[in-house]
Amino acid sequence: MSSASAVCLASSDVVRRKHESDMNSFPHFIGSITDDDSKKYDVHFVALFSENPSAVPLMLLHGWPGTLISLVACISYDFCWV
Repeated sequence: MSSASAVCLASSDVVRRKHESDMNSFPHFIGSITDDDSKKYDVHFVALFSENPSAVPLMLLHGWPGTLISLVACISYDFCWV
């Protein structure tokens, strides 16, 4: 492996670990949903709940292909839950 490849690999690992840390900073849940044909699906989601009883619920969805990483800035603790 060339030194340039090693540097690229190391920097991509740092970026991956940063994304992993960001994603793991939120509580994760798995819920079971049953469709009209009684087929069950396990759905992974991240949820933050406001302590404000009059807060308006907001659901953010990413498309395919996509990941939670694209929504992390919108769901940060500092941004949403005032």
